[in-house]
Amino acid sequence: MNSVQENSVLGKANTLNDLNTNQSSSTAIDWGRWVFIAVMVVLLIGLGYRTIYSVAWNDIERTDYTVYRAAGQAVIDQTNIYEAHNVRGWLYVYPPPFAILMIPFAKLSLVWGSGLWYLLSIFCLAQATVMSVRLANEALPAGAKSIDLWTLYEVPLLLASPWLVSGLMRCQASGYMVWLMIASIYLYCRGRPVLGGMSLAAAALIKAFPIALLAYFVWQRQWRFIGACFFFLVLGGLLLPSLVYGWHQTLEYWSQWFHIVAGPALSSNESRESNLLYAQLLDSQKPRNQSLEALLLSLHVPSQLTKPILALMAVGMFSVMAWLATRANAKTHILILSAFVMWNLLIPPISETHYFGLMLLPLAVLTATYLAGTDSFSRRMSAGVLVLCFIFTLWVNIDKPMELYRLLCWASLGIWFCLLLLAHRQTLAESRHTQ
Repeated sequence: MNSVQENSVLGKANTLNDLNTNQSSSTAIDWGRWVFIAVMVVLLIGLGYRTIYSVAWNDIERTDYTVYRAAGQAVIDQTNIYEAHNVRGWLYVYPPPFAILMIPFAKLSLVWGSGLWYLLSIFCLAQATVMSVRLANEALPAGAKSIDLWTLYEVPLLLASPWLVSGLMRCQASGYMVWLMIASIYLYCRGRPVLGGMSLAAAALIKAFPIALLAYFVWQRQWRFIGACFFFLVLGGLLLPSLVYGWHQTLEYWSQWFHIVAGPALSSNESRESNLLYAQLLDSQKPRNQSLEALLLSLHVPSQLTKPILALMAVGMFSVMAWLATRANAKTHILILSAFVMWNLLIPPISETHYFGLMLLPLAVLTATYLAGTDSFSRRMSAGVLVLCFIFTLWVNIDKPMELYRLLCWASLGIWFCLLLLAHRQTLAESRHTQ
């Protein structure tokens, strides 16, 4: 056999070896994916049982579902929704329209109602994850390599799962809020600003703080989005509830909500101590609160300076994001919008851990940046922040007292900074490319 024939035989052998290696690698990956799916299914079933058990059969009230249900019953009975409470004494604290949505759950048994609530929450979070992955994948700069979509799903879910699970187990409404906020960004980026504005308004009618995200759209002069948002706030917050409560009672409920919840939340932490909701909701120093205000208090900033410093930080962060937004292109805007999401989580006086399921979008964007590998700095930066989030998340869930050091808040600040740095670098790269 001559050398040419030998090389041909060796080349074929190497090709067959490569094919076998790729096939075995692909098989290993497929098995890994199936194992991941199986584990997720088992965990969701187990979590569903645990959630229903906590609502319907446990001796101690550990979920908010019974509070929502009591508010729905108060609407049926035409009693004051802000006097509705569960056995543990937790009061209803959401805006008036949300209580109307709880009427069907008040008519269901605890088992069926909590089961339906759980399934709807899972559906909303699944949709939020899909939208986050699609936005992250579409935001990759030109020249980025194709990425593994499975990994793009797995990493954000892994890092956000403790906060998502916390909301699910306690039957919080945060799952719906996460879905609506991410949907508002997704619909806007899909060229459907009216639906996007309505989605953001719906999120704000569950938890008030999502309305701060409107600052981005005001800065960008997205008037259709803004107009739709305000229209739905009036429609969903005043006109439709007046059909159930009556016009006078609707205004009275909003007045009570501002007096009981919104007003005290905007005051200093010390002035809230006499409030009935202080232990349940308004204490900024609760371990679960991971806002910038809680961080400042943990750093022993004098209470009289906390609000002014927080306002300066919020305005300063907004100014940086707004400056970058004026220079961004269509793809870079996803990075900046993700930074606005993190800002939206950090600036409220109360930002409990289960709100941080909103990190799904920013984490998906950082994961996509790492996987795409456009440049080594972006990869290292994204990987560093993702690892930091993993360490802090694991640490705070293993050692609960570490919540008092606001590790989740620190990690969120890291995500915010990284997103803006990546947006700035990507903008500079695009401007050099076009010159």
